[in-house]
Amino acid sequence: MPFSNLLGLYALLSLVPFIIMYLIRSRPIEKIIPSLMFFLKEQKKAKHHAFFRRLVQNLLFYLQLAILLLLSFAVAEPYLKIPHDEAATNTVIIIDGSASMQALSGGSTRFQKAVEAAVAQLSGKVSIILATDVPQVMLHQGSNREARSVLSSIRAADSSTSIEPAMFQADALLGEEKGKIVVISDFVTTDERDQPIKAERILAAKGNSVQFVNIGDKASNLGIVDMDVGRKETMITLKNADTKKASLKLVAKQSGAVIGAKDVEVLPNSLEFVSFATPPGESTIEIDAKDSLPLDNLVYLVTPEKSKTSVLLITNERGSYLEYALSASDRINLEIRNPPVTKAYDLHHDIIIISNIKEVIIPPDVLDIQKAVENGTSLIIAAQPNLNDRNLNSLLPVRILERSGHTSVSIDVVNEITKNVEIGDVKQHLAAQALNSTITLATANDQSPILALQQGKAASIFYYGVIDSESDFPKTHYYPLFWDNLISVLTQKEDITGLNRRIGDAGFLEYPKQGIYDIGGKRIALNLLNEKESTITSETDIFSRHEDFQVRSTISRQNYELAVPLLLAALAFLFLEIIYIKWRGDA
Repeated sequence: MPFSNLLGLYALLSLVPFIIMYLIRSRPIEKIIPSLMFFLKEQKKAKHHAFFRRLVQNLLFYLQLAILLLLSFAVAEPYLKIPHDEAATNTVIIIDGSASMQALSGGSTRFQKAVEAAVAQLSGKVSIILATDVPQVMLHQGSNREARSVLSSIRAADSSTSIEPAMFQADALLGEEKGKIVVISDFVTTDERDQPIKAERILAAKGNSVQFVNIGDKASNLGIVDMDVGRKETMITLKNADTKKASLKLVAKQSGAVIGAKDVEVLPNSLEFVSFATPPGESTIEIDAKDSLPLDNLVYLVTPEKSKTSVLLITNERGSYLEYALSASDRINLEIRNPPVTKAYDLHHDIIIISNIKEVIIPPDVLDIQKAVENGTSLIIAAQPNLNDRNLNSLLPVRILERSGHTSVSIDVVNEITKNVEIGDVKQHLAAQALNSTITLATANDQSPILALQQGKAASIFYYGVIDSESDFPKTHYYPLFWDNLISVLTQKEDITGLNRRIGDAGFLEYPKQGIYDIGGKRIALNLLNEKESTITSETDIFSRHEDFQVRSTISRQNYELAVPLLLAALAFLFLEIIYIKWRGDA
């Protein structure tokens, strides 16, 4: 038996005076007594001082000897090496709660099987982590009963997974302790940075037992993996992740009623693209087919209701390219006023456009226009040769310097206004400088702003620096597209792509399920649309890449200190000694 304090064994020397005390013979006292009594007394004394018999028969001696031995060994602090399983003390269970775990397997889902596998792993203090796109700690060092309650209540999300971050979260929960970490998943990882094997090696090196439980199996799936929503047309991407050709019907519905349907054939292990006319408002597009993952058979769609934008064009030029572009849009309700009569006191429009004015706008009307901008009406001012003389400098987001010559126009910022737009060269332009807080979207060769946006608290002011009469831009198909984009942005008409997002997008992490939600006063559609998460038929190669994959033992030998048990035993013998003395009548 090892000892922590070998010097404590010197306490055993206390046995020497103890034994001596019991071996010392008492001095006889001389007395005159009858002969017969003498022989009886001597015989009794001989029996009393026969120390071997005394040592054997005196219970008090053994009690006191045991007390001294126990106290002496307690001082020496002995201990035993005993096996100890860290995993029996701490268990962290990581359950994959991603979309692919909702795949049907037999009579249940993969997630339900994962929960059953987790129940079989409960031991010691249990922590549970749900591995969705952001790991969620569902239980920290709870009891077996608490763990069962949590496991019965958790549900899989319609998101991707993050196994490696969940494993490092498990390490953080264990802290300085060691334990068993059980990862239960189908190991359909959608991010190359998610590397469970790397995390396993790091955690195992710290002395933890890491166990992977793969509940994935072969399954057939046909799903909607992408959706590109446009104002007029929506493109649906289908993926057949099976080895057989699939024939199906793609159905668009609104308020439960079918508004469109198409028969589609998708070749094995391939993509198919299907277009639909984009319906206004809220709708769904779904696959009329049965497979192992119903989740990706349905997508939700939100588009702005068709409502016209009220636009006021202040101009003295009728029949311009701008007028035709605005009139051609079915989303614009156009009104034209000719200066000097602008009736600026009556401004109820979404957008005011000032272009090719020959008359000066009187100052009171300029003030009324400025008040309208402050109240939420956006303003567009188009360049013209004598713009400096039109009494508009207080409204412009740029400072006009002079009239300049030929230049090419460069798009510097590609956004919803300038995307898919090419202006090309212009014969003349206005040299200018952008004012503070003005964003320049396109510039001339001399860095003069051609397209510039100044965003205010209530509305925006836009400078359109292309002189249409000096450019071929109005004659191209880009021209109406540009004005359509600009009107949509300035009226803050929702960009359709902004209304249709993916599960896990930044700002939407708190919404784990597909559907249509009220977010920030808007109706937003959230969908899975994840090709890798929908590919549930592929078998994971995580174990083939892990050459030495095995469950690592957490059995270790720990010191079991015996000092306290020895002291408790000494107290017990001391209690017995007191009882014995009382019984014998010595006290």
